[in-house]
Amino acid sequence: MLKLTFLGATDTVTGSKYLVETEHSTILVDCGMFQGVKNLRERNWRPLPLAVHKLDAIVVTVFINLIKPTQGLNEPIPTAQGARKAR
Repeated sequence: MLKLTFLGATDTVTGSKYLVETEHSTILVDCGMFQGVKNLRERNWRPLPLAVHKLDAIVVTVFINLIKPTQGLNEPIPTAQGARKAR
């Protein structure tokens, strides 16, 4: 079983977030920030619609800003050397 849930960028081009679930793991692909008009930017402060402590992995395709500690993720996130330099 593979389940793909679109959590962002469904009605705009920013805020990409995808949840990939299988029988064995739950993976968040990206956690993009919403940009543009105020009502889009305000979405960045909403809690994520998932239990981040239950994630097995986060795959980041572009590293600019990631999940805020207020959204429940306080663990370090491994990154490639190039991504660390971009921060």
